[in-house]
Amino acid sequence: MSQARRLLGLCSGLLGGGLLLWSACRQTPSSSPARTAHYVGDSVCASCHEEIASHYQQTNKARALYPLTPDRVVEDFSGRQAIYEPRTGFYYRAFREGDGFFQEEYRLDEQGRPIHRLRYPIEYVVGSGNAARTYLYEENGFLFELPLTWYTQEGRWALSPGYERANARFFRPIPNACLGCHTGHFEPVAETANRYRSFSYGITCERCHGPGSEHVTRHRQGPYRPGAPDPTIVNPARLSRERRMDLCQQCHLESTVAFYREGKGPLDYRPGERLSDYWLVFVHPGSARHTVQVASHVERMQQSACFQGSSPPMDCLTCHDPHRPAREQGPAHFNRICRSCHEPARLSGTLPEAAHTPESNCISCHMPRIRPSAVPHAAFTDHAIPRRLLPPPTPSGKEASESVHLEPIFPELRRERDYLLYEGIAYLAYAREHPNSGALQQALGKLEKGLKRNPEHAEGWYLLGYAYEWQRDYSRARSAYSRAVALQPTVERLLALARMDEWAGALDQAEVHYRQALQRQPEHPEALTNLGRILEVRGRLEEARSCYERAVALRPGLAEARFNLGTLLMRIGDLSAAEQELRQAIQLDPDYPKARNNLAILLARTGRIREAISHWEAAVEGDSTYADGLFNLAIAYAQLGRLREARHRAEALQRLYPRDARLEQLRPLLGASSPDPRPR
Repeated sequence: MSQARRLLGLCSGLLGGGLLLWSACRQTPSSSPARTAHYVGDSVCASCHEEIASHYQQTNKARALYPLTPDRVVEDFSGRQAIYEPRTGFYYRAFREGDGFFQEEYRLDEQGRPIHRLRYPIEYVVGSGNAARTYLYEENGFLFELPLTWYTQEGRWALSPGYERANARFFRPIPNACLGCHTGHFEPVAETANRYRSFSYGITCERCHGPGSEHVTRHRQGPYRPGAPDPTIVNPARLSRERRMDLCQQCHLESTVAFYREGKGPLDYRPGERLSDYWLVFVHPGSARHTVQVASHVERMQQSACFQGSSPPMDCLTCHDPHRPAREQGPAHFNRICRSCHEPARLSGTLPEAAHTPESNCISCHMPRIRPSAVPHAAFTDHAIPRRLLPPPTPSGKEASESVHLEPIFPELRRERDYLLYEGIAYLAYAREHPNSGALQQALGKLEKGLKRNPEHAEGWYLLGYAYEWQRDYSRARSAYSRAVALQPTVERLLALARMDEWAGALDQAEVHYRQALQRQPEHPEALTNLGRILEVRGRLEEARSCYERAVALRPGLAEARFNLGTLLMRIGDLSAAEQELRQAIQLDPDYPKARNNLAILLARTGRIREAISHWEAAVEGDSTYADGLFNLAIAYAQLGRLREARHRAEALQRLYPRDARLEQLRPLLGASSPDPRPR
């Protein structure tokens, strides 16, 4: 996956959510009581707050991410339930072997026989399991999502959210933003999208109270004055409603588009600070009134009369004790809170469809459970608290409209100098999810105008380059990427510029930029793979081989690196090793026509022509316009004397590519033997 695609990928939450980018525009954060402190971990907190910590470990937040072990299984791992994905023809199932848990992908031929299998282990669970559980695996520190989710409420497996639109199979990377809502803290490997040195399990104490080192040091010196505010730790109860809401909105804020300011990430924000100094959020005007999403609690609650007119002011903590699991609080707890403002005696008879009594269940009518559009197999509580029971919210339809309008959730954003750039980034992210919406042209216009106001904005130039590249305006894309790199080089920007250097035929510059990227992050598999390709084209085969081998060692699941290595090994005559790498590339991606083509060539050269034909046929079946497959099939069938089939493939090549120079080569070969086909 290219760096630009990774930057503009889906996420915000594994169970659905808005579109999210890594970063946008730089802003100096406000001060925080815990800005100079560092994290100490939950075990240190529990040494003094044992009872609170014990209760907290039973909450959904504490169980937001954890290892899957046999004692934590709630799913059906019998392997009997297979999920079919029609666009790719893959089946998926989850199963158990001993103490290990796996998800498997397979494909069947017309007779129902398996022709492809690929499995990966389930290592981590994402989600408490009240609604659903999604799964991750780790490959040399790189985190990836698995394709199946267990939907607890329906007791069934189904594709993970988003996979029905774009099946990422086993290779959807887990970026910082995803971990940001499922862990308390983590240590990413610099300038990688999804590699981590460590991460905590679940949301930890310090995510809401701030890093605790100064607090621990102070209290180990002796008792603190009872009742006095403690400046060494954040107590959310002492924050203003706005800052307390910011604390919850870290994870419980749905959006159409959300992204971090340039240079900021999910762990830069500290409790007590303004979330808008770190996190920029755009929505369709009024969209939260029409949809319920996994994390739309805040938007929906802010629409309610309870939030807008309550005294004292209502917020999340009015109803929720964050240290105790919701099942302990239960309907009776929430009903008591409702009745603290709404006396049943005064309400009785006010609505014809409801008889309010002291025993009435307020929550069942005024906070119904609704299925969000992004997660079809689960229901979540609607926090809009309507006065009358309303029909379930439905999508507004604006997402598919040609006229797109996005507005910031934090209105103060409009006053900032770079607001046009923020808007441009938001529309560009929206366009990735809705390519026919017209948002790309809006993004281009806003980015271009924004960069005229602030031509020193590196991220703006990078994303403008991405927009140009998306339009296949490679010359302007190269120019924009070059500006971004000149202002502030990062691995992502250097890789984008090198890609455009290759397009322009400037291989010297491409090599320079790939090497600069590797100087910043020597263990970047894609950078190693791309540099190897440049070196191979330039005839420096041993250097290229070293790059490919390093990439494969870092990411064994990177099909492109294995294909490149296998093809290079063919060139230098190590056919046994080449065959192994090419077969592994096909195992990782059975719809990789180039890998099938080159494996078929290798097989043909070693006398296994019928097996070679099967791979060429598979390549053409997956991509009927694949020219090399059609050409080589025509030659192979001619060698076997199967002239009708040879002519059929030659005619298909001629019909698709009438100017292909190889057509002259095919005409005399249709009735005679031919030389071995060549790698393409």
